[in-house]
Amino acid sequence: MEGDSLMVFDRESGEIKIIDLATSTVTYPFRNLTDHYQIPANTTFSFAEKIKDHQYILTSRPSGVFIYDHRARKIYNHQHHYADPSSISANVTTTLEVHPSGWVFITCNPAGISYFNSREIVNNQKVFLDQHGNGYDGYVAGIATTDNQTYYIGTGEGLLEWNRNTNITHFINFKDKDGLPLPSPQEIISIVIDNKDHIWATTNTQGVIVFDKHRKLVRHITNTGDRKYALKMERVNRLIIGPDDFIWACGKTVYAVSIRLL
Repeated sequence: MEGDSLMVFDRESGEIKIIDLATSTVTYPFRNLTDHYQIPANTTFSFAEKIKDHQYILTSRPSGVFIYDHRARKIYNHQHHYADPSSISANVTTTLEVHPSGWVFITCNPAGISYFNSREIVNNQKVFLDQHGNGYDGYVAGIATTDNQTYYIGTGEGLLEWNRNTNITHFINFKDKDGLPLPSPQEIISIVIDNKDHIWATTNTQGVIVFDKHRKLVRHITNTGDRKYALKMERVNRLIIGPDDFIWACGKTVYAVSIRLL
């Protein structure tokens, strides 16, 4: 641990302890702590190593591996998932080997070794699942991110938000002014994020959807209504952010048009 502290797992009490070797003070960092699925971090821990700054990886039996951020007091649990080839190969994990370059090797019984780089994500994502049992494993058309963590992905059927650190997916759905699904099941080709963290996404038949990072609809821009604020095209194919922070769109009928939220 940081400074003169030692992290240990007390097998008798079944708890993680941090012992300050200078003062003999004992704290219990995992008490009342839940992971990103809101599940208590109570399991049998086997091994721990520091992976970067104030983050630590812990192996467990039989709950996979845990990433613990000591400064933020947050913990993330990563387990094997049959539909995710990038997940660890088994949930009974024991020893660890951490290289200064960021590579982490984990023994997974009885399924060999799983490995990743703590400074980079080295894998692929084929299946997106949310907490309600919804899933998607098809064609990906558009993609955008500003922080290399939260991704907005256009699929052949709509929109989703995916956090690559937690592997949490949210399928994004709104209603248009007539109460119909927005977007309706259709391909979302182009996505951009403006300087106010608004996410702009094209649709084949429903214009442009603008929503915020909290997945709240900000604007639905179509080619109907007041011509001053309506699209000048039937179908928007691509979006790009110009140096003036206007969103430029191209598509059917006209070559390009600029848009800005007032």
